[in-house]
Amino acid sequence: ICHKCNYNLTGLDPHGNCPECGSSIIQTCFQCDYELVGLDPSGPCPECGFPIEGSIGRGQLSTADPAYLAKLHKGVFWIQTAIILMVLQFIGMFFIGTMTGIGGAGVGTANTINLISPILSVAFSVMLLIGWWMFSTPNPDTSDRYSGDDARKLVRIMILISAALTVIQLPFAYLSQSGQLDLILLIAGGLSILGLIVFAVRFFAEMFYIKWMAPLLRNKKVYNRARMMMWLGPVLCTVGLLLIGLGPLIALVLYWNMLDWIRKDIKAIREASGSIA
Repeated sequence: ICHKCNYNLTGLDPHGNCPECGSSIIQTCFQCDYELVGLDPSGPCPECGFPIEGSIGRGQLSTADPAYLAKLHKGVFWIQTAIILMVLQFIGMFFIGTMTGIGGAGVGTANTINLISPILSVAFSVMLLIGWWMFSTPNPDTSDRYSGDDARKLVRIMILISAALTVIQLPFAYLSQSGQLDLILLIAGGLSILGLIVFAVRFFAEMFYIKWMAPLLRNKKVYNRARMMMWLGPVLCTVGLLLIGLGPLIALVLYWNMLDWIRKDIKAIREASGSIA
């Protein structure tokens, strides 16, 4: 898509000019704004190393297949909904636990809470994974040089591993509550550590994938947020725990907000193409 007049440049020589407005197809780097006119589109930006074809592809999703856009849109919506439900679950369980302690409720109430909470966590985690699976759908129209396949495939591999761990951890979560079997507690602890490692790898893969998609949405704000989250997210989830435990919540808000920018962009593209009213 032409950066100046939004003319569809699909199939045209990237070394040429837009037939509508006459501006050069290759302009500036999406990441650092370095002047790219006259450079080989298959190479990287000499200033920052960002793929030149990624800069040419700005706005490419505006001509993408409507079915592909629909999957992306639905995937982001599922991810955001799952995050909201997880937050509501945390608030609800905290409130119920506080009220139970104040009211002196019996063991039966506590057992019910311990029974329901893992089930809800698994349900919302599965919803989150399904959303990311849809959001990481391969784009049939993207070239091999800027396909985002490495990040996309890594996201999906981590989704499958996360899904398997979620299923395996559920029975151990119940068994470990008895506190009677040291082996069960040891396995449950090991699975929790493995889950954290998988989550960390999946998080970085997701940020790489979003960084790849940002130029296609013509949204540098999304790109900058994903790049920032790659270092700020881990800091908030570790050191940020010292901020009265608010670090992970701040990271989650920044993450959700970035996804909301993406959802709105995809929705606007679908509306402009007439695929949704």
